[in-house]
Amino acid sequence: IDYVISVIAEEQIEQQLKLVQAIKQVGTIK
Repeated sequence: IDYVISVIAEEQIEQQLKLVQAIKQVGTIK
């Protein structure tokens, strides 16, 4: 069970990092 939770957490972190990078890119474009 712990393994599954860790995998889900990693996926969520990756998605958050992608969102942050996208926001940074938009900010640099402006």
